[in-house]
Parts: sequence; structure tokens; C-alpha cells
Amino acid sequence: NLYVNETCYRLKAGCLIMQTPLHNTIIQDYSHNFQFSVVVISRMFLNNLYIAKSNQMTTGSLYTYSNPVIELLPDDCDIINNCIIDITNQIKRCNHSFQKELIQNSVIRFYLELHNAYNKISITDIKQPRHYTILRDFINLLITHFKEQHNVWFYAQELNITPHYLTKIVKEHTNMTPAKIIDELLYNEARYLLLHSTLSIQEIASKLNFADQSSFGKFFKSIEHLSPLSFRKNNI
Repeated sequence: NLYVNETCYRLKAGCLIMQTPLHNTIIQDYSHNFQFSVVVISRMFLNNLYIAKSNQMTTGSLYTYSNPVIELLPDDCDIINNCIIDITNQIKRCNHSFQKELIQNSVIRFYLELHNAYNKISITDIKQPRHYTILRDFINLLITHFKEQHNVWFYAQELNITPHYLTKIVKEHTNMTPAKIIDELLYNEARYLLLHSTLSIQEIASKLNFADQSSFGKFFKSIEHLSPLSFRKNNI
């Protein structure tokens, strides 16, 4: 039995467990032949990868908070096991000139296969949170507007509910406030642009709709503990 945030899940062969730092997980009452593979990826490593973004992937990422355990289809189980073996093999290749890049490519494949497997699960097989429509519509609004709309009030108004009610619903099912999710999306986008574009700090601040370069710098430093310029210099 696996307990995630006090909810019990009975594991069997082929189960995929998607964990985040917000999940409190305890394994109890396991059989003597219980085996599992673990892949731990830091947020910094993941943020430095180039992974195409899509509506499905963003929605799936948020739903893992309320659906951390799913049963994989047999073919997907084999594919993901092979991805884990590939990552392990690349980590062992310490003398390879491009080991870092090989590991990154293996992790990208692993990440995409995870989302592909997750998206194959029928919506009726996934535990639907209460207020599903509001949560779904909030996610869709985020995907479209997070770069220019940073205020929870905007999303609440679009959904015809109060900011307090929106915060209550989102926090209930993701353990994060809407404001925190917006900040995470902005931070990840800022990191991506700093690492993978030639835009100036001022241009990035403008692209993400900050009032000025100073306010963008304060926002970024509050999370990364480095200024955007220092972060770019240290990572390029």
C-alpha cells in the first residue's frame, strides 16, 4: 500500500507514481518480492532541458497532484522501463565527451514518454476532482495568458468567480495557490528565455509583461537568489 497525502493506493505491477516535493509519501505493507525503479530529477535539471510545451502536458502536470498513481498499459510500461535503463547507462558513461548532453536527451525522451503514457489513460479512469470544469478552464486560461496576466483577479473574473473561491479550488486539488502556479510558470519561462534566447534582460521583462527590468529582476531573484544577468552568465 502506498499513502500519498493520506490517500491510500494499492500498487500492482505496471503502476506509475508521479511524485513532486508537495507529495507526502509513505510505503506500507509491501510483499517480500516488491520491486520498483526510481528516477529523481531536480527542478534545476528539468528547467534546463528543451522540452516542447503543449496544452496536454501542462494539464497533465497539474493533474498529477491529485492523481499521483496510474496503471500503465503494458507496452508503455516496457517503454518507460527501457527509458530508465537508458538513463542509467548514460550516467555510467563518465568518460564520454558529451555525457551531459546524452543524459539530457535520455531524460527528455523519458519525460515525453511519461506524458504520452499519461495521456492514453481514459479520462474516466482518472479520479476527477470536484470542480473539474473550473480547474480545467483555469489551466486553459493560464496556458494562454500567464505571460501577460500575473494577477489572480484576472483569472477569477474570466471564470465569473471570486479570487478567494478560485484559490480554494486550486489549492484543494494541487496544494498550490493560483498565485504560486503563475509565479512558477513565469519563473520557468524566464529561465528558458535567459538560457535559450538572445533577448536582453529588458526584452525578457517586457515579453513577460513586468512593469520594468527592475521589477522583473526582483521577481526572479526572489526565487533563484540570483539576478537574471548573473544567472545567465553563470549558466552559459
